[in-house]
Amino acid sequence: MNDKKQYLDDGGVLFYTQKLKLVLDDLLAEKADETEITEIEGILDQFEQTLATKVDKIQGKGLSTNDLTDALVQEIHEAGKKATLDGIPLEGTLTKDELGIASLLDLSSEATARSNADNTITNNLTSLGNDVYRKAQTYTKTETDDAIAYAIGQVTQIRYEIVQELPQVGENGVIYLVQYAQTPQGNVYQEWIWLATSQRYETLGSTNQIDLSNYITFDDIEEISNSEITDIFNSVFNPTPVETVSIDFNVSDSIDLFGKVASDLQSNVAVASNAITGTLNYIDDYTGFSSVVAEQSGNYLVLHVDTELEDDIYVELVNGTKGPVQLDEDRLIVLRIADKDTQSVRVTVGEVVKLYTLDGLTITPANANNEEPGNNEEPNNE
Repeated sequence: MNDKKQYLDDGGVLFYTQKLKLVLDDLLAEKADETEITEIEGILDQFEQTLATKVDKIQGKGLSTNDLTDALVQEIHEAGKKATLDGIPLEGTLTKDELGIASLLDLSSEATARSNADNTITNNLTSLGNDVYRKAQTYTKTETDDAIAYAIGQVTQIRYEIVQELPQVGENGVIYLVQYAQTPQGNVYQEWIWLATSQRYETLGSTNQIDLSNYITFDDIEEISNSEITDIFNSVFNPTPVETVSIDFNVSDSIDLFGKVASDLQSNVAVASNAITGTLNYIDDYTGFSSVVAEQSGNYLVLHVDTELEDDIYVELVNGTKGPVQLDEDRLIVLRIADKDTQSVRVTVGEVVKLYTLDGLTITPANANNEEPGNNEEPNNE
């Protein structure tokens, strides 16, 4: 069994992205179709509203038809000639004096506008000067380089120092290694650092305290294949419905069923739409099924449960005397059917539950001695 963990390499990420793009393209295409339908419906609604406001055509009339009489047109023309403004006729060309334009011109407004513009420029230049640093306030390139070099020089450089014992006063930036053990792999040191602010040492640990046992290595992982990525996408976006649990009655007569074989118990048994049909033979003296005499005669159903699920399988004869029965590895069970009209078979595998009706069965009655089946129903699994 392969216990390695899987990871996405560069190629896997690319393939995953391409698969995701195809899925998104399909989803967007479906969404676009819905949007297009909505837009078409909106256009049709707008067309109907516009159509309701249309003007019907009048027979004999056109868009350019002149419906004014010549007399009415002449009357309108004459009225226009008589129109005046303060006694000045509007017909013909008017002079500046007639319109009074000369008295409206005032050059002082132009001078005021120019003065305002000059003041704006002056104020902007003054404001700009306040935001500009003077030369005396700036650094030269040499001064800038020196400042950077000084700042870097103030950074404490870390170094290691092996000592027999810690000095009374340590130095900043020094990790002191004090040997306290020897191993086949080499010496083991305790690590200490001097804290200048509190004038004391603080231990950092030892050089053998790094445990990498729980870290994953390259030997523990493997690349996930493109086909596995495809299977993951199909399981999410294109799941294929499967029949996870089913029952069948193709039980070979080579299989011993407590001293009987399948053909002794039933014939032509099948499942259609979760209804079990077929014929159950009447069996007498079925001592291998039960030690209780009342349960050793009657009609018996043998079935086999088929599933790919790894959960435990339970079969229950509903309205029977026993509850759910866990099946063995052969997944076979024999049920004693007392009342096909009120009883049914429930199969449970994990979270999957299937229910099968029995009213379609044909029950063979007891033999000539009129021995009737008992009232107890007892399931048994081989």
